Amino acid sequence: MISYLIHESGTPDVSGTTEFSAVQESFQKWESDVASYIDFGYAGTTNRPASLLESESNRLDCVNVVKWVNYNIGFMSALALASNSTRYTNSNIITEFDIAFNDYHDWARWCINGASSSDGCITGEYDIPSVALHEVGHVLFLEDLYPIAVDLDSDPYNDVNKKQVMYYSFQDATQDIRQSLNYGDRAGVRYIYANTNTAGSSVGETQGADIAAGAVNDGSTVDYVLAWADNPVGANSIRYRYGWDVSSSTGVPSSWSTDYSITGIGDETQGVGVNLINLDSNSRLDLIIAWIDNPVGNNTIKYRIGWNIDTSGVPASWSSTKTVPSSDVGNESQELAITLSNIDSNSRPEMFVFWVDNPSGANKIYYKIGWNVNTSGDASSWSSRIDTGIQPGDETRVRS
Repeated sequence: MISYLIHESGTPDVSGTTEFSAVQESFQKWESDVASYIDFGYAGTTNRPASLLESESNRLDCVNVVKWVNYNIGFMSALALASNSTRYTNSNIITEFDIAFNDYHDWARWCINGASSSDGCITGEYDIPSVALHEVGHVLFLEDLYPIAVDLDSDPYNDVNKKQVMYYSFQDATQDIRQSLNYGDRAGVRYIYANTNTAGSSVGETQGADIAAGAVNDGSTVDYVLAWADNPVGANSIRYRYGWDVSSSTGVPSSWSTDYSITGIGDETQGVGVNLINLDSNSRLDLIIAWIDNPVGNNTIKYRIGWNIDTSGVPASWSSTKTVPSSDVGNESQELAITLSNIDSNSRPEMFVFWVDNPSGANKIYYKIGWNVNTSGDASSWSSRIDTGIQPGDETRVRS
C-alpha cells in the first residue's frame, strides 16, 4: 500500500475540511480502475511539510504529503495550479511523493458550470478534484498530454487529448472539469500497473448493463436478454446473451446462450439499454440496443434495431445506427435504460430512454420520449429531456 497524508491546514477557500475528501476521492479513482492494480491508503492529517517541494527541497523524509502552499516559496510560480515531486529508486520503486496545491489561486470542492454555492465553482475558482486527479497521475509516472497534431476544429484546446485527465493545461477554471479517468488515462495506468491478480483471466471494464424479457425461442416460458458494454482500451463493443426458458417460480433460466456482440459504437460508452418488442408487426420479435456515446463534449444517445430475431436470438438484419436528439444529455452520464409502451392510445408505441446525468455534485435522472415509433424504428418526434426530480447520489454505478 502507498500511504499518504494531507496537511491539516488544508485551504481556507472551502468550508470545513471538504477539500480532504476531494483529494481522497481522486486517489481512489485511480485505484478503482479494474484493469490496473494500485493500492493507495489515506493515513490521516499531518503537520509535516511537503518536503520535496518546500524550502527543505533536498530533504527526503519518506513521507507522502498533500498540502496547500503559498506560491512564493520558490518552486512554484503564481501561474501554476499545483506541483508534484516523486522520488524513486533505480528499479522504479516510489520512495516518496509530495503534492502541493497553489493557494495563490482560489479553490472549490467541486465545479459545475454556473455553480454558485460556497463549495462550488464560481468565476476564478479551480476544481480541486480535477487538479488532484491530474497530480496523482503524475505520482504514477504518467506525463502531461498536449494537443494532437491534427486540429479537428481550429480550436487548439478542443481535441481528444483535452478530455484526458493528464492534459497539460486547465484553460478555464469553471469549464475544464475532469473528474473521471478517460480512456487515455486508463490506457497509461494499465500499461504501467497491469492487473496480474486475475488467475489468468482477461481483465476488462464494463460500462452499463440492462436486461429485458420476451418469448424468443418459442418455448412456453419467457426468455431474458442481457446486454452490457465492453470497454477495453480503444474501440468498445456491446455484448449480449440470452437466458432461455426462465423458471416462473425462481426466475432462473434453464441455460444461457453464447455471447453475441455489436461493434462500431465508439471508444467510450456510458450506459446500455436493451428491449424486446415487435416493431414491424410480423411474427418475430425485434431487439433494440441503445447506448450513450461519450466523445469529447456532449454525450449522445444512440440505438440499433436487430430485426426479426430467430429462435436462437440472431437478428435477420441490423438497422443503421439511429441517434436520439440529445444535446441536453450532458457531458458525463452513468447508466441508461430503454423501454417502449403505447401511452397515447394510437397504433404506434412510444420509446422512453432514461439516463443518469453525472455532473460534479448530485446526479439526476432524466428521460426523453420518442413519440409514435414507426415500423422502421424512428420516432415521429422527440420530447426535450424531462427531469424526474430524483437525485440518486453523487456517483451512480448500478441500476437494479
